[in-house]
Amino acid sequence: MLSSVASLVLLGACSAKSNHPASTETSAGGVVGGGRGSSGGGTTDGGATDGGGSDGGACNTLALTNASIIGQQQVAEAVPVPAGGAIADGTYVLSKDTIFTGPGGTTGATGVTTQEVQSFGGTRFELLSQSAAPAPAVDVGGTFTISSVTSDAGTSTGFTLTFTLTCPTARTTQRSYSVVNGTTLLEFVGANEVLTYTLL
Repeated sequence: MLSSVASLVLLGACSAKSNHPASTETSAGGVVGGGRGSSGGGTTDGGATDGGGSDGGACNTLALTNASIIGQQQVAEAVPVPAGGAIADGTYVLSKDTIFTGPGGTTGATGVTTQEVQSFGGTRFELLSQSAAPAPAVDVGGTFTISSVTSDAGTSTGFTLTFTLTCPTARTTQRSYSVVNGTTLLEFVGANEVLTYTLL
């Protein structure tokens, strides 16, 4: 799901309404996966497909077997603050896709759905994401790095997850992130979308 790192949008490419992979990550929609076409905005970029989307493609060996289809939800709350953290090696499935509309904002389902899985191992990253038909699957692979952003005074002001995609095409994208209890990864897409992944 570069609609996600595919979702991650990070590393992969995807089409509007497919979720995550994006070519750059300052817009809503996802780093690796791209934008989901939500009210939160999003990036769209040419999509890489694996021909079926369910059993890995040319860029990775992931399968969507353990990934549920997740419906995007709007909540009338402020966006949480990214806190960084160590990302444990393993496979993560998308478990929530939330658009934070702020206090008094719109609530409810947006109608956008995504099925996504990503893996982290050492510095290697892979993502497989599938939005509702007829969107093509997003299949990406590459490396990732984690960095802390500091102010001139030397205090931490944020945490960045940088995806350097090498397959299907070379590109780099970034997202803010948080790790919660060592098993939940939050990726911040644009100004108000948060993708929640659960470690299998």
